[in-house]
Amino acid sequence: MSNEKTGLINSSLHADDRIIPPFLFSLIYTALEEQNLQTNELTINTNIETSDLSRTNTLITFNEAIVIIQNALRLSGNPSLGMEIGQKENLSDRGVLGYAILNCVNGLDAINFALSYYRLPTSLSNMAVENNRDKLFFKIDSLKNIPNDAFRFITEQALCGIATMMSELFGPSFTPIEVHFTFPQPDYAEHYRKYFPCPVIFEAEHNQLISRGEILYLYNPSYNPTSKRLADKLNFQSQLTTELPYLAKSVRSALLNSEIYFPAINEIADKLAMSESSLRRKLKTLGTSFQEILDNVREELSLRYLEETEFSMDKISELVGFSNSQTFYRAFKKWTGKAPSDFRQQCAKQATKQVKIHIN
Repeated sequence: MSNEKTGLINSSLHADDRIIPPFLFSLIYTALEEQNLQTNELTINTNIETSDLSRTNTLITFNEAIVIIQNALRLSGNPSLGMEIGQKENLSDRGVLGYAILNCVNGLDAINFALSYYRLPTSLSNMAVENNRDKLFFKIDSLKNIPNDAFRFITEQALCGIATMMSELFGPSFTPIEVHFTFPQPDYAEHYRKYFPCPVIFEAEHNQLISRGEILYLYNPSYNPTSKRLADKLNFQSQLTTELPYLAKSVRSALLNSEIYFPAINEIADKLAMSESSLRRKLKTLGTSFQEILDNVREELSLRYLEETEFSMDKISELVGFSNSQTFYRAFKKWTGKAPSDFRQQCAKQATKQVKIHIN
């Protein structure tokens, strides 16, 4: 059987265009704090404060991420810190994405769900998953030339994180066959036995974790079709807000949190400490635009107002930033293929049907 790509995450993003969420660095902070180490030095030589690592709206550039990783390695004195952090990761900390994966029917469903979401503009590496005969390959590629200690941290954290989360999903049914690293065997090679219960190969062709291909079809014991449908609905409605490419999420949050009117792109660029042209360029690199994000916000709010309130069409038009109800009507029809009034009637019928079923 020839190689079959189960899923592939491609990204043409340059590392300097990436915006990294604080999830990983919050784990690093916690690990250092548990050892009573000097966490206030974790963000030295960056433009962020250590306290920012616990805030979900913090923006961390790729280069700042590398500096924080090197600071953490220096402060901890633990060269295998990446594997320690990877072992701390779990699906329940991943918000809607983790909730959905935990409720997938099998490994193939879980991997495809994750890969259909991720574009990795918020990641420190690129990832691909390939199925070759009876084996599954989780491959990690570095984005650019970075210091050796940071490179080892990133690859070790990523592969150990994959092993931890797959074990969380399938328990003892998931066991890595081998783990490969492209770098030479480090001085702390004996640490790998603690995190990987399998042979570890150095100076390999790829950074990868290899497992049995049959996990694709292993039944997930926590699978719940009702919860999965709910997760899919949450994914559609919120577009995985907490997991969006981080710059796009920041723009979206600024739009949603506006009190009177949607701010213009130059106002949001100011909040993000960048020029308007830079913001446009970075959004384009992410495969989106300010107008697309604004339209998504307008659509989501419109759906909620129509389903959850009795506001008039004129009021909803005003709330989502349209000058009149006719313009709103055309936009909503373009988004959904339905007239706003038809959508509201459909929601009312569904609600009535659900009530009747519940009563009976």
